[in-house]
Amino acid sequence: MESLADKVLIAFVSAIFGIVAAVLTPRFLDWRRRIKLHKDLIHELESIKTQIYMRHLAGARSLQQLTHGLIDMSSNVRLSTPIFSNFYKDICSDLNVFQRQSFEMIYNLIEHVDRLEQVQFERIMDWSKNPEGRDINEMMQMAKAQYENIRVIDWHIGYHLRNQTSFWAI
Repeated sequence: MESLADKVLIAFVSAIFGIVAAVLTPRFLDWRRRIKLHKDLIHELESIKTQIYMRHLAGARSLQQLTHGLIDMSSNVRLSTPIFSNFYKDICSDLNVFQRQSFEMIYNLIEHVDRLEQVQFERIMDWSKNPEGRDINEMMQMAKAQYENIRVIDWHIGYHLRNQTSFWAI
């Protein structure tokens, strides 16, 4: 038969274990969620880098065509950023100020690239209806700006992908 001291010890150890489990479980779950979010963000950056590479090639082609007075009638699909857009608060809470600024620059430039792409497409459609109003120099300036923005995005994404261990303090 168990003594009273053994029963008290078992109850005390059980209570301590329960308290420790109650404190550590949410922290473990939060840590696991942050790890998953980190991996998802890396995958999103890799996907954007691939899409940006394709835009880089298209931009170079467009600049070549514009130098010959030709206008590229193709249009790109908007860049998708669901992880950053939906989990901004969670992502930025783990970054230092410089990393946060870099990520904000990436995603703001992505929005800018998409808006400029839309403006270019609308301008091309207007010019296809009214060829006399066409201004190759204006289109060349937009294409150059787009090309430079894409290069900046590519550099920042490449930097984060090369320095994954240091950009997220877990």
